[in-house]
Amino acid sequence: MPDTKPAAHVVNRDLPPGPRLVMVRNPGDDHRIVRRLVAIEGPGRLVVRPTPAGRTSDLALDILTATGRSPTTLLADRTPAPDAWRQAAAQLAADQIRHLVIERAHRLPDGALDQLAELGTRADATVWLIWPDTDDDAYLKPPVHAFHHAGYRFQAIDLTAFARELPPSPRALTNPLRADAKTPWAEGVGPVLPMQDFPVFLAHCRAKLPGNTFTALHEVYGREVHLADQWLARCGLTEHHHAPGSVRHTRALGARLTFYLRDHRIGPAPDQAHALVRLRAVQVGLFLRGYLLRWQYETLGTDPTTRLLSQLTERLCHKIRTVANPEAAAATALSIHLSHGPTGFGLITCGNTAPTAAASASR
Repeated sequence: MPDTKPAAHVVNRDLPPGPRLVMVRNPGDDHRIVRRLVAIEGPGRLVVRPTPAGRTSDLALDILTATGRSPTTLLADRTPAPDAWRQAAAQLAADQIRHLVIERAHRLPDGALDQLAELGTRADATVWLIWPDTDDDAYLKPPVHAFHHAGYRFQAIDLTAFARELPPSPRALTNPLRADAKTPWAEGVGPVLPMQDFPVFLAHCRAKLPGNTFTALHEVYGREVHLADQWLARCGLTEHHHAPGSVRHTRALGARLTFYLRDHRIGPAPDQAHALVRLRAVQVGLFLRGYLLRWQYETLGTDPTTRLLSQLTERLCHKIRTVANPEAAAATALSIHLSHGPTGFGLITCGNTAPTAAASASR
């Protein structure tokens, strides 16, 4: 029997152009729509996946998380619900979001639809609700009631019309990341990567990046995890006499890890994208060995640069000053302050030192 159901219902025809609500019928709550939602994400579009059995206030946090905010930070801030919704509206406006897509919207708690209607009005965005199909139009009633009073133009469409009205995002394909990259991209060419922490970083990259870019990123990511594991087995856990888990062991490992990241992985990275991928991969490699690498803001305080690891002490500065000219002393002090080996001592020879040892000439 042919499907005689109209492809779309439009109400509020007498209202002037304004915010629009589009109900997307997803027969049987088919999970395969997830791929389609991933494809449409891009500039000006935001797909929100609400927390199951969450509260109305949780939906605001879900929206902020979808924009790239850290969920850990959001939960730690304990922002009141009204403030969270205002932040969400401000973030959507700042990101110029024109299409707000809510997956499995029929699972939203009471009151969430009213908040969404107000949010869409503030952000001047079209709200798309992914809603399961039923034999009648009963599924239309809750959102219609919530959005009707806000002056929304209403439309109900099927998945075919959804693909036509909101096609895959025209995200420009970028040059791939290179596992052995030594030169950066031209300005503005590299991919914009999500800032989520390492447990969910790769998943967000998979959701937000074009396929070929993610494939290249995954190659770099996998290689860095392997290198971090090799380094930890070869250098991080050996060649010192402190018991694993002790304070001295943790400090020694932290110092070695600092040098490894700065001198071999993060420091030589040709651009920010490679640096971020390498950092997240190293975090995973360490985590698989039982080490958690994260910023400790409470330890760093307001001036973190004063707490960076250094081997330079006042006593060492005095010794350098007594045997070297200012230039050689400065070069040596700088290398030690950056926790390198004292390579600057190679500038000092017996022939450069005055008989009184009071001054020397640079070679």
